Amino acid sequence: PEFPEELYPDGVYCYFITIDDVGEPAFPYILGKTYNNRPVDQEVNFEKVERLRNPYLESTKDQLELEIGEIYEGSIDRVIMEVPVAATMSVGDRIFFDNTDVGGAGAQAVVSRIQGQEVFSGVGSEIETRIISHYQKIDLVRNEYYTIVEDSGLVFSQSNVVVESYDDDTFTLIGNTTSTILPASGEVGYDAKRRKMMIATVTDFNEKPTTETLWFENVDHIESGDLLEIKNGTEYDAFVPHEQVLVKKVDDLKVTMGRGYKNEALDVPSYTEVVHTNKFLYTVLTHTPHQLKVGDFITISGSKYDINRSHQIVEATFDKFTFYVDMLCEYESDITYSTGAYTV
Repeated sequence: PEFPEELYPDGVYCYFITIDDVGEPAFPYILGKTYNNRPVDQEVNFEKVERLRNPYLESTKDQLELEIGEIYEGSIDRVIMEVPVAATMSVGDRIFFDNTDVGGAGAQAVVSRIQGQEVFSGVGSEIETRIISHYQKIDLVRNEYYTIVEDSGLVFSQSNVVVESYDDDTFTLIGNTTSTILPASGEVGYDAKRRKMMIATVTDFNEKPTTETLWFENVDHIESGDLLEIKNGTEYDAFVPHEQVLVKKVDDLKVTMGRGYKNEALDVPSYTEVVHTNKFLYTVLTHTPHQLKVGDFITISGSKYDINRSHQIVEATFDKFTFYVDMLCEYESDITYSTGAYTV
């Protein structure tokens, strides 16, 4: 093509466009595998086209000059981050900007809000456990004589027992097991005079209403100050109010409590159910892994229950997390969560 030679002594880049017989662009349109300037998006079969170049034209950008007129000091009103970091970011966190090679300085931000993430579901559940009686009757394999002293401790192969009473005639002792492992048939121990004795059978007794330290199957989510309800198994016309106890201390699986804190204290059979009266669990199932961990804070929104506030996570797996609530909530799916709560 023609061009002012005095302006472009080294030539120009030429691009050819195919047209049809009426002058409209036709396939394959712009020809060339690479371009001196940014090309339009297209799909070209480069095996059937050829790029033609005039090697004597300087780059057009070399003829362009820009001058900065005025510079004003400005400020940043807000910053919106669309990168997926909300699962580990909290309200109050500071955001720092990398000013390398940009000529800027001093910009920083503080997180004020994190948009909630949709979840698959949320559902509440009771905190449940069971009492395991450690009050037993132990029948020993009969021998000529055993020396067993009341209020003394007996050590068997895997269990320890404090003797409440012993019957010489029946070789039977009543006692409280002080070990996590309960006595079992076949265990061997020694009496006060180091005579060998063996357990024949073991029978669980009900824990007494006056016993303030009871053994639980598990103590997950139970702590000092909790109010628990010991189910007594009665229903309907024969219903007797369930005893409520106030937890004083949790030591391994042993829970020391104030018996009869509300309603009468009764005998407690082994495997009696115990439930929390003022604390429940709420578990959220997420669509994708959430990266949250125990101790993190989240804020719930959109629940039909009065739990739309800040909570601290007490259990977490890759797609679930759990926190405490003060009511039993049914299944729901129209909730969202966001990170960034510091108080509960």
